Amino acid sequence: THEEQDEQQQQQQESTGGNPSSVISQLASMTLSVIFQCIMRTIMMGLVACLLVRYRLFLFPSLAFVLFVSYRIHTVNQANAISSTPQTLAPLMIGVGLLLMYRGRVYLEERWTTTFWTGESLVMTMFLYNSLTETPKTPALTAGLAIFSFCLTLWLRGNAWTYATLVGLECVVAAMAACAFPIMEMLLEQLMAEKLRRVGEKVRAQAQRTRAFYDKR
Repeated sequence: THEEQDEQQQQQQESTGGNPSSVISQLASMTLSVIFQCIMRTIMMGLVACLLVRYRLFLFPSLAFVLFVSYRIHTVNQANAISSTPQTLAPLMIGVGLLLMYRGRVYLEERWTTTFWTGESLVMTMFLYNSLTETPKTPALTAGLAIFSFCLTLWLRGNAWTYATLVGLECVVAAMAACAFPIMEMLLEQLMAEKLRRVGEKVRAQAQRTRAFYDKR
């Protein structure tokens, strides 16, 4: 019947991966995953800037940890005959950034200084650099991350309320994406259903004309 033909066409489209709802679902999950990763990294960066660099009890174990990570990366890459300079320097740069933030906030006894700004920008740059695991690490990409970090930290300034505001904005974006993608999926499903209906009508009309032509013969 005609209904069975339409159902078979729809099942064939879904089996070939052409279903728009599956594409939208994958896009939605990927977008929300990226947003939630940004939220977690923002929270982590806020804890570093507002809590970790204030107290030696947190700072010195963190420095020891990044030194250990750098050493382990160097030894593993050296055993495998792999150049380990970029991977080894990344944790060390985070340690340098932590020291700059600690000096700018504690030793200089000011709420925000250029020393703290430099350290916060360096740590954020390294966080972003290490997050891009599947992206080729080019000098242009590193420079872009550094510029972005310097501009963003100029607004953040190690302020807990500013970090909380940024997390709130990211949560709003996540909520908007979570609401928008189901609507887009519903609209695409309606459009595809209408398109399939019109295609089915044309196919049935062509079949009727073909049948009428052969009946005349």
